[in-house]
Amino acid sequence: MQIGEKIVMDFPENVCFGCSPTNDHGLKLVFTRTGTGSMETEFIAADHLAGMAGVVHGGIQAVLLDEVMGVTTRLSSAREDERPAATTELNLRYRKPVPTGKPIIARAEIQRVEERNIYLKAEIVDENGEVLTEAESCFRILKNYPTL
Repeated sequence: MQIGEKIVMDFPENVCFGCSPTNDHGLKLVFTRTGTGSMETEFIAADHLAGMAGVVHGGIQAVLLDEVMGVTTRLSSAREDERPAATTELNLRYRKPVPTGKPIIARAEIQRVEERNIYLKAEIVDENGEVLTEAESCFRILKNYPTL
């Protein structure tokens, strides 16, 4: 995979709310590789994803950040182990309201890998690059799980 390449998670068993292109109720996120251990996704939240008028629900923001971090762990060339990883910790800081109806970008980057733990930072930024929400997470590579 090349930097700048668009990534659609269109494998048959994918039913994910965030990234499946076939989940009729999902977000259908498409990702772009931005580095060896980083990804981003652009999204425009519809009004029905609001927590209050004009502001993306905090849970949807968490989904966006968790998804971009999860795809980063799965497809990163910064990892040697190809087994899937699952979120074990997700911490968010809501800095400013995330608007519905406007383009936003959720981006993530692997900070370090320690044995089976992958630590990431992520953020949601507006079209001007202003940070609206920040996140840190830990994903754990699953034991006894076949490679993908």
